[in-house]
Amino acid sequence: MATPAVGKRTGDLRVLVVGPDIHGISGEPTHIRTLLASPLSEEFSLSYHRVGGGERRAVPENFLKRNLIRILSPIGLAFRILIQRPRLIHINNTFNLKGLLRDCSITLISKLAGRRVIFEMHGGQPEAWLRRHPIMRPFVLAALRRADRVIALSEEQGRFLSGFLPRTRFRLIPNMVDPMAFVPSAPVNPPAFLYMGRLLESKGIFVLLEAFGMLAGDCRLWFAGDGPCRARLEKAVKEKGLSDRVKLLGFTVGKDKLTALSSAYAMVLPSYHEGIPYAILEGMASALPIVATAVGGIPGVLRDGTDGILVPPGDPVSLASAMEKLLSDRAFRDEMAKNARMRSFDFSVERVSAQYIEVYRELAG
Repeated sequence: MATPAVGKRTGDLRVLVVGPDIHGISGEPTHIRTLLASPLSEEFSLSYHRVGGGERRAVPENFLKRNLIRILSPIGLAFRILIQRPRLIHINNTFNLKGLLRDCSITLISKLAGRRVIFEMHGGQPEAWLRRHPIMRPFVLAALRRADRVIALSEEQGRFLSGFLPRTRFRLIPNMVDPMAFVPSAPVNPPAFLYMGRLLESKGIFVLLEAFGMLAGDCRLWFAGDGPCRARLEKAVKEKGLSDRVKLLGFTVGKDKLTALSSAYAMVLPSYHEGIPYAILEGMASALPIVATAVGGIPGVLRDGTDGILVPPGDPVSLASAMEKLLSDRAFRDEMAKNARMRSFDFSVERVSAQYIEVYRELAG
């Protein structure tokens, strides 16, 4: 998706969307790019303010520029809030220490300045995170209580919010995808399973490698992504004697990503925790059956046995069994692929952005 043009006044409500570098390759930048280019921009005047660095670009940003932006960003944000006076501040946050300190502070300052605030949670397990960081709980809950609306991805996050917010103060809105931007897959031979995401142990990549080693058929495994566990994963591939069947593609964006999606046989995402991964939505839009763990918001997207297969996290035997089922029954795989493509339209930009429009209108009143 091209970088959206933002800042043009198209409606009566000025909205400042705050979040990380939109040129990044993770789910949160993808979400912000999609949001800014959605039908929201036809009704509201959207502008964007970057917070944080650009470490997770496919091509890393210049060190000096990245840190200069990090230093000057709070000053620029204060100017925009106090001088440009947007009516609504839409904050996008992933539950991590640095991001929460920053975004909860922005929430409280914005409320002191008389602005309305949407605090949107991306991924993560908020209750589990706060148990690990109990000193942060009062600060985080104070900010979430002050926000005019909190948007969450999954029922799990909704249960967390319902412990201290009335149901009218938060909304569950899934991520969105443009299915027409993806081509239905035409799998290569031998068939290839595609993992798309960061190379992190929490993503279950070593469980996936173990499961793949159990498969009897002639197939391949592609890891599309990069991350701190790459060297360890490369070593594990060699130790298991799978170098001729497993390929690490590195960061895969643009045409390379579309090629991987359109060539794969199925997508596998064995994470230990997730929100609603964009990889799954893009895989479904590409008519790929999905094998994924039943965590976070994934069970609300994948219908087990219809357009995907859900397995427990950390269970290589169950994961291998699901992958083997797709390999051994091509008709089952193809039916699931067709259903996945159809299911992706339930998360289309047009359908999901309508829910954001409702929230914006509520706060404009």
